[in-house]
Amino acid sequence: MSKLQLYLVNNDPSATVLMSPSGQPLYAIRTRKASTSSSKSSTSTSGSSSPGSQLSLLDTLEQTGTTTIYRLDNLSPSRGQVETEVGIITPHALHKGASAISLCLEGDYHIDIGTQRVQVVEEGKSECLTPVTDSEPDVRALEVHENSWAFVGPDSRKYVWQMFVQSPILVLADSTMMPLARYRRAKLGIVSRSRKASLEIMPEGLAVMDMIVVTFVAFMKYRVPAELHSLQMLANETTRHHSFFSGETVHEAEAEPPVLKAVPAQASS
Repeated sequence: MSKLQLYLVNNDPSATVLMSPSGQPLYAIRTRKASTSSSKSSTSTSGSSSPGSQLSLLDTLEQTGTTTIYRLDNLSPSRGQVETEVGIITPHALHKGASAISLCLEGDYHIDIGTQRVQVVEEGKSECLTPVTDSEPDVRALEVHENSWAFVGPDSRKYVWQMFVQSPILVLADSTMMPLARYRRAKLGIVSRSRKASLEIMPEGLAVMDMIVVTFVAFMKYRVPAELHSLQMLANETTRHHSFFSGETVHEAEAEPPVLKAVPAQASS
């Protein structure tokens, strides 16, 4: 069984379509815009931020709406494409008794960031949300650190999304630290071949692909700086590093470009 590349039609992981190398759409991600009142409120509370400055996690929570992830299945030529909702990412107001972010996977499996009460702590210059210990019995709390998210999946195994050489990767949080997925940024191809941004899923991750896609979108939306979503444009910079996935030295500029059919994402409701 080989790994699977899911290519992003748009570089924004919260509003895109994930496609196979042959151009078949496999997932649709749609984000509903936040209400006008919420936007105004967040603007007034972050007045000290200068134009163009990066939003903090707390500002981002206030200015973004609910994101829904759909799996796109082609059942038959007569029935066409069927959408199955596999995840919902919901930001909440930061007040006592509420979660900051909720992930709801297919089968009503919930993962909350910050349960019962939200405690805001500082790590260096960054803000993060940590779950308190006295959460409700049936709520799975996601452990949040500056550059990683640890959570327990529907299969009762623990996973970690973390940054590795400016790229998000998902690994099993056990003695094996088995890599399951990674994100690769788009490249313009000034001195090398261009490529679309993609989510690469290892063979070991295919059985939990829906969970990987939903948690990937949430991690990219709330923990990864926006500039790392965009194109890698430095013409003279070829990233050379030891691959966590293959044990071999990787030259990022040598990556093959994907073959895609342009399919626009549907308008959010």
